[in-house]
Amino acid sequence: MKLNLKPIELRSRTMTDLDSNAQEIKNMKQIDWDIIKELIESKEWDEVEVGLAEDWFWTSGVIVEKGKIQIKKDCFFGCSFWATPSVRLKKRKKEYIYECWKYGSKEKYPTWLKKLAREENKKIKGDKK
Repeated sequence: MKLNLKPIELRSRTMTDLDSNAQEIKNMKQIDWDIIKELIESKEWDEVEVGLAEDWFWTSGVIVEKGKIQIKKDCFFGCSFWATPSVRLKKRKKEYIYECWKYGSKEKYPTWLKKLAREENKKIKGDKK
């Protein structure tokens, strides 16, 4: 799968950074769920995690783990007027982090992802019986 995404580093920003870039805070950015859906459907990634690059620890959530669709963290936050919505992809112990956003204000997991995670969870529980 060819990724048309821009690499990004996980980092922290200060309020001074924000004050110096007033144009950036005018437009809310959210995770681009259309791209995330393509990444999940490609089944190429061992792990997919989404969040805000500048506040990753507090905002990120794993949505694919060991190739299975799972929502691992309920306190995910996917939009911001100052931080960069991003995706972290892992495959065979290599990690790739990209900006992955569009303008919008959807802050939580989309309905289609929650549904896929529930279906995957049912399959996992069924396999254990």
